[in-house]
Amino acid sequence: MQFKAKCFWRLLTIWCLSTSLVDATTLVLSEKQETPESTNEKNNDQKKDNPFYEPEVLRREFIEPQFDTEDWEIGVFVGSYTFENYDAKFLSGFRISHHLTSRVFIELNAAASKLDESQRTQLGFESNLINENIEMYNLSLGFNAVNGQAFISENWAFNSQLYVVLGLGTTAFDIQTRISATEVEISKEFNDTYRFGLGYRVYLRDWITTYFEFSNYVVDTEQLTFDGNANNMGFALGFSFFY
Repeated sequence: MQFKAKCFWRLLTIWCLSTSLVDATTLVLSEKQETPESTNEKNNDQKKDNPFYEPEVLRREFIEPQFDTEDWEIGVFVGSYTFENYDAKFLSGFRISHHLTSRVFIELNAAASKLDESQRTQLGFESNLINENIEMYNLSLGFNAVNGQAFISENWAFNSQLYVVLGLGTTAFDIQTRISATEVEISKEFNDTYRFGLGYRVYLRDWITTYFEFSNYVVDTEQLTFDGNANNMGFALGFSFFY
């Protein structure tokens, strides 16, 4: 009888210990497992502690373009100039520009070319020119209308600008005027000139550019035209430098 009582108490003790161990294991596992609600609550607590959202973004390294801040530009150009009713001749000159803003600039240019009156003299017209030299001086206002890029290859591109210019100036050439049957007056005649131009500029570097420009020069003169106005076409290709 005593043996049965001891066995009973031993079995009861083992059952109580095993029950306590199972309850403790279940409690630990339930604490480790987080429900969606508990996760949201935890994130909300973290946001309250740190009100600024800090996204994890992979940053890329890049080189910032170092553009010069100089707004003065000086350049030279060559091209072709066609005076109305005359053949096209070689054109050369220089320009100085001041960029008031990123869009607006003013430009002063001077150019020289020649006239060929062979066609007019062959038709029987008397030439009033002493020589074939012609000079042009213009002050223009320019506007950078379109900013873009010129792509040379897949990985090689240059910044570019499409611009327009409007200007006033003068065109000068040496003429001779017959005063009488025996007297001839020699003078340099300055004629009012209106300029309308369209150009395309490409930045090879931040301080050097190349450009192509087309201009129409309306010259008010009665010496070389029949109606008093001459529409003259000019094409120029040049380089300019910022300083």
